[in-house]
Amino acid sequence: MTKQETASQGSSVASDSVTIINLDATNEEPVVKFFKAGTYEVRVIGKSQGGRYEAWSRWENNDTYGTFITGWLNAYTIYSPEFKEIDIGDINQTYETKEAALAAAKTRGSSTFTLNSDGEVKFYLKDEKGKYKDNRDGLSLAVKKKGQATDDAPLSPGVSFLILVIVVLFSVTIWGLANLVNNYPAK
Repeated sequence: MTKQETASQGSSVASDSVTIINLDATNEEPVVKFFKAGTYEVRVIGKSQGGRYEAWSRWENNDTYGTFITGWLNAYTIYSPEFKEIDIGDINQTYETKEAALAAAKTRGSSTFTLNSDGEVKFYLKDEKGKYKDNRDGLSLAVKKKGQATDDAPLSPGVSFLILVIVVLFSVTIWGLANLVNNYPAK
């Protein structure tokens, strides 16, 4: 069974909207979202951008296993039937603090995926099966569709200027032809 998570803001289909995905590191199940066909940009965000999390850890907060490894991660995985798993970040790269892991993810920048048809995309954090219970926190992602035009979107200034120039040139041409016809001597 998959876990459906409601976006904190926006929708996954509007060009200026962002879908926020909060991945709980203690939950083995992926977050599944439905997206329209297109190319999407995914970036790690923190609490100040509307996310619930800033980084996650695969280890609990005590020395249960003798050799205790600590650290915070910013790695995540995206999957769809249209493409194989996309691992973002290095699962073995840890940071001393959540803030350092978040800063490194922002420096890494965004990643993209493309859907040729409408469909579900899964987002998840990778850990060994059955080992999620000792994890801490999670990771928040912002997903935004790239390059989608909307019917009610205003024209860019360059396009508006070009249309104005065409209308003016057309008007001047019509006026010139009308004056030429009116001033042409009749036989």
